[in-house]
Amino acid sequence: MKETVGFLVSPMHIDIALRAGGRRSQALEVINLTRDNLPLHASVMEWARTPDGKDLVSEEGPFHGYSGRELISLRQTEIDLPPLGKRRIPLTFSLPTGTTGERYAAVTVDRKDLQLDSSPTERARRSTLISMKSEGTGETAAEISSFEAIRKPTGAIELKVHVKNTGNVSFVPEIVIYMRDENNNELGKMAATEVSPSFIQAGGECAVSLDWLKVLNPGEYTAVLAFRFDPNKPPMAQRANFEVPELTETATAAVEEQNILNTTQ
Repeated sequence: MKETVGFLVSPMHIDIALRAGGRRSQALEVINLTRDNLPLHASVMEWARTPDGKDLVSEEGPFHGYSGRELISLRQTEIDLPPLGKRRIPLTFSLPTGTTGERYAAVTVDRKDLQLDSSPTERARRSTLISMKSEGTGETAAEISSFEAIRKPTGAIELKVHVKNTGNVSFVPEIVIYMRDENNNELGKMAATEVSPSFIQAGGECAVSLDWLKVLNPGEYTAVLAFRFDPNKPPMAQRANFEVPELTETATAAVEEQNILNTTQ
């Protein structure tokens, strides 16, 4: 559920699959948290997820190119929500013949008696986000747009990953980075489980940044990215080479300070 100004919208997300040419009905629910009567208005809008995982809901066409706004119809757009009461909003999903992959949209609820924040991020908070999949037509594909290893003044290594979903369905990204020295010895690994988005929409992108905080002696190193977009396929790999120079006194002090911070966190 998502709490907004005076009401909740449930569920947060609808995942629906049907054959091209088919129709299906479902409903979302709005719940009044106040003791006042709330006049509401529901509408279908575009939904896109940004590379850093933020959901945006607006009337503008989405950058991913897989709009499903025209595939959803509301049987009721004006809702009179009684005090502490609830109402269902019926939806109809229709996939035209020939539709492939996934389509995305959102049903947004607004108050007619109060001007709510119309920014895309705030609209997403009072919306049900919808993914519609045409059964049997999904194709998973992805590419690594870039992978960089950048040494910071503190000595930490920033690992920046940018990937793109080039298929027509969403997937859950699995990103693991291995650190190797100049002799190809593995020094450790990092998984981007806490910073990567829960999924990437078809046509969407994902940008992840991780910091390698362990101290590395002067020398040459290679960060190896293993990126998996399909559990049934082997991971894609890419390397980023970097060098750790001999430290000056100032840089040594900065690294020691960073090490103290790391041990106290």
